[in-house]
Formats: sequence, structure tokens, C-alpha cells
Amino acid sequence: MSQLQSITGANDNSPAWVMRKTAPEFSSARRHVSVSQMGKVKHRIPTGLLGLIPLAAFAAGIAAWWYRVPTQDLLWPAAGIGMVQLIAAAMSRSNWRIKNLSVLVAAGAFSSAFFAAASQAGITLYATDISVMISGISIALAWIFKSRPALMLSGFSGLLWLASLTPEISVALGIGAPTSQGWLPIFPLLVVAQALLAKHLESYSTLGVTILAAYGYIATISASLPLLPLAGLVFAGAAAHHRVGKAWADTDVFGARLHIVAGWLMALGAAFYVQSHWLNSDTNQAEPLWATSQMWWILVGLAAFCLFLSSIMRYKHAQITLTGIFLVSASALIIPIATVRPDLAYLVFDAVPGLPARPGFGVLIGAAIITSGLAWIVNGLRKSEYFAMTLGALVVVTQGLIIFNPAWISVDFAIVFSLSLICALCISGLISGSSLSHARPAKRYG
Repeated sequence: MSQLQSITGANDNSPAWVMRKTAPEFSSARRHVSVSQMGKVKHRIPTGLLGLIPLAAFAAGIAAWWYRVPTQDLLWPAAGIGMVQLIAAAMSRSNWRIKNLSVLVAAGAFSSAFFAAASQAGITLYATDISVMISGISIALAWIFKSRPALMLSGFSGLLWLASLTPEISVALGIGAPTSQGWLPIFPLLVVAQALLAKHLESYSTLGVTILAAYGYIATISASLPLLPLAGLVFAGAAAHHRVGKAWADTDVFGARLHIVAGWLMALGAAFYVQSHWLNSDTNQAEPLWATSQMWWILVGLAAFCLFLSSIMRYKHAQITLTGIFLVSASALIIPIATVRPDLAYLVFDAVPGLPARPGFGVLIGAAIITSGLAWIVNGLRKSEYFAMTLGALVVVTQGLIIFNPAWISVDFAIVFSLSLICALCISGLISGSSLSHARPAKRYG
């Protein structure tokens, strides 16, 4: 009977067995639930109070703006609010919403304090200069608290100040206030810091803003250049950026794909602009369009060196042939040099009778663009990436609509285009080299 009871003891007719076996488990569960509930109650009130701190500070800032409080009087109140926000952010690290909100409010408070200190010291600052202050303070707080929203605030604030330097963009955005260019020398350091922290925090959005700011900076400091040499400089830098991104992709560096796409699109934009110049039927531009500048050649040389170095890195991972290294380095310099020395292109086309440099050189650029689009389509098919296929197809179709103009289609045009396309495809194959048989790096997510 005892054996039978032991076998069937786990039923409702055995209350003693059930209580003996399960009472400790029930009591342990009750203790666990009670401790858990007590913990929730214990932390609920402080979390709620911490959430009110940044909201109260934000309300105080709105009140100061509403009552037109003088800037000089905001120094100590703003500094005090910023310190309180830092304490709140440090105490709420387990709650990322309150932490990020506190960090954002602290960035605004400290920026207001610095602006007030400058006003008290008699230093003239424009209203848009506070964007640079917010950008610098935000990136420092983003590094301390590992806050992605603070990093995004830093990126957009720097981009806003950079946009304010261009009158057309400034008026379109409704800024319209004078800006100081004294921040230009240190702005690249800010962009580099944002890019490094975006990589560390793995923030694609901030990395994209940083890339946009970098190209905007190049355009801003080169605003005095004619558009054609500027397009050549942008093409050289974007081509180097594209190849560096491909080298990073070989070792699965975060954001490498974004660098590849951004560099390629920027290089395409510059190539389209240069091509539009050469497709013009005017043939009276045999002389150099722009006096040579030492700084322009230095920047193009640095871009070529970065491109060559990244190709060496790709060669190490068997993603390019040795011949491809020199081909890609040389071909990337054709468009930039042609923007400042168009007479060289005229000399080449004069040696080949049948088609003038215009639209001959534009046709050659079109063949290179189509080849680049086809390469993206092929890589998209090989890697099952619909985005790459779509992007490549759009480029091929767009270039086809541009280049096949009935005004200049002739037998000579067909011959030059066919030969240019064949040469571009051959060069593309040599540049690709052994990458088709190379193992694809593992994808990153997040």
C-alpha cells in the first residue's frame, strides 16, 4: 500500500505528500515574488522623480526664453541645471530613456552657460555659433554616457552650423543670421570624433550625418574654386572614400557598407557634372580652365595616396590583383586632371581622328559610369542584394537616357562608345581580380 501510495501520491488524495513536497517550493516562490515586487516598488518612485528633472529643466528653459531673460544672467542657472542633469543621467543609467533625455537637456544647458560666459567676457558670438558649442558638448557627453541621441545631436548641430556658412542654404533654412568661420580649423576634428564614436556605438544614422558633414566641409572650404575643379576634387576624394570603404568591408569594419555607398554616390554625382561639361558641343575650351593651385594638387594627391593604400589593403585580402591596383589608381585621376587640364584631353582626341573631344570625352565618362552600374548589378546578383541591383540599374538607365542623344549619335559615336565600354569592362575585370572567388566576410547586424 505504501508503495502504491508512493506511486500515486502526486494526486489530490495525498494532501500530506503534496504539502510535504511542495510547501518549500510555494514558500520560495512567494518569497521571490515578494522581493521582486518590493524591488519594483522601491525603484518606481526614484525613477519617476528622475524623469521629472529633465522635464522641469526644459520647462525652465522655455520660461527663460518666453520672458526674454538676458543672456548674461543665464550663466550660473544654466550651469546648475546642467550639473543636476548629469547627476540625473548618472543615477538613471538603467533607464535609457531618462538617461538620454537628461544628457540632451544637459548639453543645451551647458551650451547656454558657455554662451552666457562669452557674453559676460565681451566675446562676440553669433547665434549660430551655439550650434558648434552644442555639437562639441554633446559629443563629450555622448562619450561619457554612451548616448546615441546625444551623438546624433552633435552631428546635426555641426551640420546646421556648416550649412549656415552658405548664404543660399542659410536663407532656405530660415537661419539668415551672420556666422563666424573661426570654427573651420577645428571642425574636422569634431567630424573625426563623431565618426569614431559612431563606430564605437554602432550608430548608422550618426555615421551618415558625419559623412554628409565631411563632404559639406570640403565644399565649404573650396567655395572659391570654380565648379568644375571642385567637382574633380570631390570625385578624387569620393573615389578614395569608396575604395577605403571596400577595404574596411574586407575585415568587416562597422559602417563599411555605408562608406562604400556614400563614396560611390558622391563620385557618381561629380562624374555626372563633369560629363555634362564635356557633352556640351562648344569646342572652344582647349586651354586650361583654371590656374593651377598647389593646394588643389596636394588634396588630389592625398586622395590618390589613400586610394592606393586602400588597394594595397585589399590586395592583402586577395580582393584585387596587383595589376588592378595600378589601374584603379590611374583611372581615378583621369577625371580630376581633366577638370583643370582639358587641353590634355583635346590632345588625346586630336590624335584619334573621327570624333572631337566634345562629346568624345563625355562619351568615355558615360561608358565608365555604365560599367560601374553594371558592376553593382553583377555584385548584387552574386550576393543576393536587391539594393545594389536596384542602385546599379538606376545608374545604367539614367546614363543611357543622357548619353544616347540623337543630336550626336553617329558611326564615330558608336565606335568610340563601344570601344570605351569594352575597355572599361576589361579594366573592371582586372580590378576585380580574384575577389569573385574570395569568401565573403560575415555580415554585421545592429
